Amino acid sequence: MSSDALNSVFESSHFYKGGSYLFNRVPVYYLFLVSVFFPFISIYDLGTDMQPYSFVLAAALFPLFRHKSKQSLTFVLLAIVLMGAIAIMFVGKIDFLAMRSLFNYAQLLLVSYIAFLILGTGRVQFLNFLVLTCLIWLFVGGVQAFYDKTFLTGLLSAARTTDDRGVTSLAPEPAMFGMTLLFYIIFFLHLKPKGYVTLICLCSLGIVFLAKASLPALVLLVIFIIYISLRGTFVSVSLFLVTFFILGVAILNILEDSRIYSLLSLLLSEPSLLLADVSVHDRLAHVIGPVVGFIENYGIPNGFQGWMDYVQVFGSSSQYFHSEKISTTRIMSGWGGALFELGLFGTILILVTIRALYRAYSSNFRLFIFFAASVNLLMFTSVPVGYSIFAFYLGFLIYYGRSLEFEGVGSKLKLKLNNTHHR
Repeated sequence: MSSDALNSVFESSHFYKGGSYLFNRVPVYYLFLVSVFFPFISIYDLGTDMQPYSFVLAAALFPLFRHKSKQSLTFVLLAIVLMGAIAIMFVGKIDFLAMRSLFNYAQLLLVSYIAFLILGTGRVQFLNFLVLTCLIWLFVGGVQAFYDKTFLTGLLSAARTTDDRGVTSLAPEPAMFGMTLLFYIIFFLHLKPKGYVTLICLCSLGIVFLAKASLPALVLLVIFIIYISLRGTFVSVSLFLVTFFILGVAILNILEDSRIYSLLSLLLSEPSLLLADVSVHDRLAHVIGPVVGFIENYGIPNGFQGWMDYVQVFGSSSQYFHSEKISTTRIMSGWGGALFELGLFGTILILVTIRALYRAYSSNFRLFIFFAASVNLLMFTSVPVGYSIFAFYLGFLIYYGRSLEFEGVGSKLKLKLNNTHHR
């Protein structure tokens, strides 16, 4: 199929009148992108960290597109998950916890779908936008770290940190700042823009020395190990070992008063005591507990209020975890929460992500394994299922996978997708 034919397919999905748009929607597209990549900036305090503006803009853009009756299987499956979540909510108790969880699943569907359609228009320079927003995140974090820790925190509903933790940038806490930078690294590894190695290094340094968050740093280390294991050459392995040694020395000397230093010291000296740390205990419990609950309930949904009761059961039956040290307000794991709350419906989310990655990298199995392992690892951490950047990433993956099947689509999107990098 030629690029002209593919372009006509995309154009047929747009709202045209007499061969032209009724109004210039590009500014609205960019406004949507801003709301996606800066999801914590608050216009009005709604009492939540993540703001609903990307969902609202996606809903406003939805009627401006013509929608084909035959859509991608991924979006159909996401719609099934959402319908399952709605049914589970009505079977159980309708409260704030249920509504917040339902919103996450609705946002995942709608934002990913609108992202797919917007990328298909070829009217946004997404790669330039991606690089610019990444630099903004790093710049704000740098100013907070070296000049004023409260810089631009007034734009957020809340910014939480302590003296032994890093800065938050435009996120509510350092860990979420670090997770956001991890998503940027994943995007850059997909697209490989000019200077992408430098950008990845800047993001890595931001995670370690600006966010100073132990969980994102651990995920970053695991991602690098996976990449080196699957794609490593002698030079890249040597460079990784040298970099790891330098960062280790830097952490031991520069970050002596930080939390990441204290946890690293504990890991090297008394690893058995890691679970004694309240935060580590809580983070691990929120990853392992929901998965155990999913298995013990044979894939039957536990509902949106089941976690509070299950914590007591999980804590009393485990020799490693204690219920009094586990927070019960909500599950702090994207995939863990989906599996626990939705049961088998939650497995669909993991499968559609893996499917989208396989379509993009079916001819390069090592890259598929790398991205599948990295993205799923990231989503088992405290990243919510409805995190707008992940929702956009899923829509990007679906379009990206399709674009690699046709010649010339990358230039239309101005993403400069070079098939030789990925095939």
